[in-house]
Amino acid sequence: SGEVKPSMPFYDECAFASLPIKDGVEIFILNPDNPMNVFAVPKESVVDLYQDLEVLSAEMNEYCNSLSTTYYEPQEGEICMARFSSDNLWYRAACIYQNKDSASVVFVDYGNQEEVSFKNICQMVDKFLAVPLIALHCRIKDFTPEEVFAGGSKLIEKFKALLPPNSSHIVNVVEKCDVSHVYVLEIPSLDMEGLKKG
Repeated sequence: SGEVKPSMPFYDECAFASLPIKDGVEIFILNPDNPMNVFAVPKESVVDLYQDLEVLSAEMNEYCNSLSTTYYEPQEGEICMARFSSDNLWYRAACIYQNKDSASVVFVDYGNQEEVSFKNICQMVDKFLAVPLIALHCRIKDFTPEEVFAGGSKLIEKFKALLPPNSSHIVNVVEKCDVSHVYVLEIPSLDMEGLKKG
């Protein structure tokens, strides 16, 4: 049957791309927000992952555009489909939190975040989760939220200059937190202690 069944999948229940827990892994940086919040993808599988996603995205956009109206209020942590303001295309997204008539979402294949109105959100359909979520949430080892907060915008600017989007780096993948799916990384080539000292 060609029937489309909406579902309510949550971020922590989805299949993800993965990083091996070992030293010397090459990653591709997608979105380096700050040392506690970096989105990356394994360099070796980046081409395959995005090729699979391209096919899925075309179908997903066709589906969302075929709906007579779109309006959906996702719960915190729920995976949905959201329209990105820069290109008006639909992407897979996770709701971070809800506001009065919009949701703050992270686009789970690219790692960027945006405030999206409920009328530009659709409920997820199972078949659009056939490709694992690509952007992996990482944090840099030995940084605490307090240090990032104390370092303010100066630390974040310097951090982004060290790890620009679309750059690749050799990292040590130290561990993965099972609950939050966050990978802890060490980047031997970068002076993180110097970054903390400002």
